Amino acid sequence: MAENIGEKAVRCLRKLESYDFSGMREMCTETATVWHNDGSGERSIDEKLEQLRPLVGSVESLRYQVVRQFCDSDEVLQQQVLQVSTADGARNEVHATMYFRFDGGLIDRIEEYSHAVPRSDMGRSGKVEGEIAVPGGKVWYRRMGGGGVPLLLVHGGPGYPSDLLFEAFEPLAGEREVIWYDQLGVGRSDPVDDVSLLTVDRFLDELGAVITGLGLRRPHVYGHSWGAMLGLQYAARRAPDWTSLVCANGVASVPRFQEELRG
Repeated sequence: MAENIGEKAVRCLRKLESYDFSGMREMCTETATVWHNDGSGERSIDEKLEQLRPLVGSVESLRYQVVRQFCDSDEVLQQQVLQVSTADGARNEVHATMYFRFDGGLIDRIEEYSHAVPRSDMGRSGKVEGEIAVPGGKVWYRRMGGGGVPLLLVHGGPGYPSDLLFEAFEPLAGEREVIWYDQLGVGRSDPVDDVSLLTVDRFLDELGAVITGLGLRRPHVYGHSWGAMLGLQYAARRAPDWTSLVCANGVASVPRFQEELRG
């Protein structure tokens, strides 16, 4: 299936996250231009990429979360949040609206209107909370810490939220980013009114949407109970590029578990 322009706009951000500047350049026309509201005015795409290259040494990680996106025939407008972790352990958040114009399937124009959120606005504990779109609705998430390989926590259930994993994992935010989310239908996430959404495949799609939407690259994934079962199913079926999968109190085989109960 051909990639649509909305998917191309997101792929462009993923190129930036991985500092693949040559890959991003290949997605643009020869005369592509970039405008930013930081006062630097309009630049060619090559000038903009040269401006970004020195950031590689000082920025630990960039992660884009696309909150909402609107596509026309050759234009994309999206709202996004950029999480920036620097080499000194600091973490910042930039809220932005980004506009892409395409010509012949390539990016010809980028405009960005951004606003950096002061650290004081991110909460004394460094917690950042929000919602992200997944199949069937929106789910709530919390991010804490920065630097290191991110750790995504997949709670148990199904039917109860991620609260039971707060206290145990908050201390790890001192060495890496830790992410919690409530699965659809529980906690602070959207309720489920359509029971057809309650399938393993949809929960797997939800897990993938959270990882992609939050821009988590090669995360550690910790699954507890039902969350461990989801992690195992995801790993077996989709072979994700995760750094590790940790399963706690989960069942690897339901038939074998039933046999052991009967025995």
